[in-house]
Amino acid sequence: MVAGLHDITAGEAGHSARESTVDGIRIIWLGIPYSQTLGKAGRLLSFAAYAALGSAVAARVDRPDVVFATSTPLTAGIPGLITARLLGAPFVFEVRDLWPEIPIALGYLRNPIAIASAKRLERLLYGEAQALIALSPGMERGMVSMGADPRRIKIIPNMADLTLFSNPSPGLSWRSQVGIPEDAFVGVHHGTMGVVNDVGQLLDAAALLRGSGIFVALVGTGNQRVALESRARAEGLSNVIFDGPRPRSMMPWVLRGADVGLMCVRHDPVLYDNCANKFGDCLAAGLPIFVTYSGWQGKLLERYEAGLVADTAQDSESLARALLRLRDDPERARMMGVNARALARKHFAQDELVRQFEDVLVSAIEDHPRRKLPGIRMGD
Repeated sequence: MVAGLHDITAGEAGHSARESTVDGIRIIWLGIPYSQTLGKAGRLLSFAAYAALGSAVAARVDRPDVVFATSTPLTAGIPGLITARLLGAPFVFEVRDLWPEIPIALGYLRNPIAIASAKRLERLLYGEAQALIALSPGMERGMVSMGADPRRIKIIPNMADLTLFSNPSPGLSWRSQVGIPEDAFVGVHHGTMGVVNDVGQLLDAAALLRGSGIFVALVGTGNQRVALESRARAEGLSNVIFDGPRPRSMMPWVLRGADVGLMCVRHDPVLYDNCANKFGDCLAAGLPIFVTYSGWQGKLLERYEAGLVADTAQDSESLARALLRLRDDPERARMMGVNARALARKHFAQDELVRQFEDVLVSAIEDHPRRKLPGIRMGD
């Protein structure tokens, strides 16, 4: 019932909270400025403001059947836990990235007192939750290592919207609009261009592929985009295209113009358990995927022959070779795309994962000692 952090304009930021209804759902928006361009101090301030204001607002709503909170950041769980305790409702907590493990590993969180406090909060949220959701097996293992009860954890990854990606938008091709030759071979990375994503390695590969007819398209925004664009200009990387950000409704149109989806993160094993939305998007679009890191997603791609995995993390030559192999073997690339769509249907179909998510919420309601509602189903 309380919206999370989101990019918000300066004009909107003056409002402490506002309400709207979307698809029959009452939403309370908190006017807390947040964007990828904020520095460390700005982000921490936004996280703290959301935890404080979210707790105050959520505690005044009508008693809910269940309270659901999703991180990151970890502090997003604070309003959920406070609301659940005050109103006597079951608490379900979803972990979309392991915090504070990631900011500690990447050097963003160094103060020993802050680290100890964050770990205490992590253990508290895991211990108080009636049910927990992890996006990947590695996240589940990390949660268990911090004291979470494995019997309370359900793995539900990000979903593949098979319906959305079955109907790409018609009209002028995306390639034509952004200036990519129709006969080029295109790898696309869509989404955030931040420090964690380490998109610079795609520019390293593009430098090796100049003159090959292979283009790298970066679609989205983030705090590294300006630097990446400057580097591409300075190095004369005419085979690197920047576009977007595009609304999600336009992504089928964009991905229809690509030959392979690209996924990369900074070289650190703590990041390899991620479950980026772009993974499900590319699968649903029937695109082969190349990942620059090992991990559970790479193992799935290899098992289903739906993509390729870098030989060595952050190896630009490995990425360049993979793109050349796919360009030179269009039948293999086509079959990988077919297999990617099949993988989406088998493990990431939206309808099935929504049903599993619903089951977690309903079970939390039915098992909560203060709230016995046998037979309830969302939408009844």
